[in-house]
Amino acid sequence: MDATIEEQLLRPSGELLAWYEERIAVMSYREAGIFFGEALAFVQMCQLLKVDAIFESGIAWGQSTEIWARCFPTLPVQGVCIDGYGVLDSTRRRLHFSGLRNVTLHRGNGFELLPALIEETPGARLAVFIDGPKKEHAVRLAKLLAEKDKRVVLVGFHDVTHGHAPDEWEEHVFNTDTPEYNEACRRLDIGRVLPDYLRRYPLGPGVGLAMPNRSAARTAE
Repeated sequence: MDATIEEQLLRPSGELLAWYEERIAVMSYREAGIFFGEALAFVQMCQLLKVDAIFESGIAWGQSTEIWARCFPTLPVQGVCIDGYGVLDSTRRRLHFSGLRNVTLHRGNGFELLPALIEETPGARLAVFIDGPKKEHAVRLAKLLAEKDKRVVLVGFHDVTHGHAPDEWEEHVFNTDTPEYNEACRRLDIGRVLPDYLRRYPLGPGVGLAMPNRSAARTAE
């Protein structure tokens, strides 16, 4: 990763933090969801790479989906979920009635649905966030999508502290589950994330970032 980008991730500006806090201010933490602090790393990278659309595999109660939609209200955000919890319809209604009309949720397998959804989406640079499947299956999905469409310039992985293993992939560049990152961003979780979760995951469940297809990413600089 470019040293300048890493520096921005590790030391977000006061202006960025204020902008982000304004967007998540109305949100309530949803159990087992992404922490607000670690989500900021993916948001920052979407900004820095000037992505044109965001895709997500694994939605559950829509915590991360809502963050992306609130931070990028002019971008399409599409999520795919097998709906193992049986909450996709209620999540869809909640996001719709929250005024987040840039979100479209699909029931199905990410391996089957995402390639076609990405292919039919316009834009020069696309981002993907994978919260399911996990571990080596997440890396396999990331590789599939990045190899199939060279416009995929950013892939985020959730739960890296649980062995999500994005570092198996040579395109992996950054993890949030470090003391240095959390020193800068933990304040975003205090008073928002359930105290039990903060104790259980002192560095957060962790977000990993990968930058495939870097020639396309460089056009955003």
